[in-house]
Amino acid sequence: MAISHFPGDVGGDLANVNRWRQQLGLAPVEAAALPPLVTQLSADSVNFALIDATGADTRLVAAWTRHGADTWFFKFSGPAAWVGEQKAKFTAFIESVRFTKPE
Repeated sequence: MAISHFPGDVGGDLANVNRWRQQLGLAPVEAAALPPLVTQLSADSVNFALIDATGADTRLVAAWTRHGADTWFFKFSGPAAWVGEQKAKFTAFIESVRFTKPE
């Protein structure tokens, strides 16, 4: 799992989703096709967007949230079957995330 923190929105949801899709060898999507691909997940007072995408052999699950002026990314990828087996643990981890600094 990789956890990254960047200032701003790093290009926005569409750019980030398409970047991850490209990493899996998948074609980019248009803005209109994005909403059904993104699941909303709430953890305490933190709202996350989550995507689950599978390429030929690799599956990627990513969650991201904005906190203040920054964006936090949590990305988990690997062999498709293994990621599928571990996804519930990843989701539980995301649901446990708390920010101690105010926005």
